[in-house]
Amino acid sequence: MDDAGAINGYDASAKGILSDAVRSERERFKSLEPSHASTELGKTLQGRLAGSGHHVDTLVEVAAEERLLKEEDDDDDRKPN
Repeated sequence: MDDAGAINGYDASAKGILSDAVRSERERFKSLEPSHASTELGKTLQGRLAGSGHHVDTLVEVAAEERLLKEEDDDDDRKPN
């Protein structure tokens, strides 16, 4: 374990179980490949952030929605022709 100090409050038996569980999970996740982002902007962000495609796509979606809502509000302030 990287942060062995985090388990100091446990007895030796529990420490062994926790260490084995962490080792097992690290091994399990080692083979997982992150999904790819679906948009060009998402792919660019994913390269910079090293996040999963799903997470990056969600960030792009939220940012786009906020921008569209802001533009919609700006349109309300304009006078009609």
